[in-house]
Amino acid sequence: MLSGCHKGTGIGPGAQGGDLNALFEQRVENAAQTFTVNATTGGVITGEDGVQVLFGPGAFRNSAGQVVSGPVQVKLVEALAIGDMIRFNKQTVGNDNGILRLLRSGGEIRVTATQGQEQLELGPQGMRVNVPTAQPDPNMQVFLSNGMTEQNMIWSLADSIAVDTTGTGWTGEPGPTPFYYQFTAPSFQWINCDYFAGFSNTSICRATTPLDMPRDSTMIWFAFPSENAVMGSGWQDPNIYLTYQVVPIGFQMIVVGLSRNGTDYQSAFSTVTVTPDMTIPLTFQPTTLADFETALDGL
Repeated sequence: MLSGCHKGTGIGPGAQGGDLNALFEQRVENAAQTFTVNATTGGVITGEDGVQVLFGPGAFRNSAGQVVSGPVQVKLVEALAIGDMIRFNKQTVGNDNGILRLLRSGGEIRVTATQGQEQLELGPQGMRVNVPTAQPDPNMQVFLSNGMTEQNMIWSLADSIAVDTTGTGWTGEPGPTPFYYQFTAPSFQWINCDYFAGFSNTSICRATTPLDMPRDSTMIWFAFPSENAVMGSGWQDPNIYLTYQVVPIGFQMIVVGLSRNGTDYQSAFSTVTVTPDMTIPLTFQPTTLADFETALDGL
């Protein structure tokens, strides 16, 4: 369902400033928080949003599988709320035995580690992760995605990873909330705390953009605040974007759009209640990337 075309200077993937997808991938890199961990003794890192990661002694391996010693640089990206999921273009859609379905999310993170210029791997003990939550959900599971730069993230259930939702399994540094989703992750990659909520009534929804707005420099997302979930979009016609998969009827949905023409940006935000086979016409207004970021923080 995805395609693209070049429309000349100022529009499309070849426009000044580069492809919109590249913009969002760069945002991921810019958001990475860097920590130094002693590979020999291990240690704990704590992100700005409260995610904690514990590395045991000798947790890191080089590409040859050898135990690493000395200082290691660990990078953490936190996307715990729908604004950040849109900011990084990382949707919460999972593969449920071959069927793609919306996930109810407790937050996404990415952890990587390097020593010098070498990317490191985790040893067999993995890393212990704490994801903060104000209201722990006992149904929460762990999903993984190997794609570091996927434009439409698809998550797979890691059914071998158990999640502790009691908040009492680890006495690490105190976070902003009294509860955590606690689990051991086996490798460095994107990690998502979530699960298939099992919505009983669902439908495809569509959003329309102005006819003169080029689709190869426009991105649309469908966000669900009550589910802390985000879904990307596909194309049906040049100005019609539809939900990537079915979405729950009767739920509040925020449709977010961003379009670029050269260095000029426009954005759209529309809050609706999902009805069967609905179409939402989007009205775009001039914006800046800074203002768009502020609006995402308010979702």
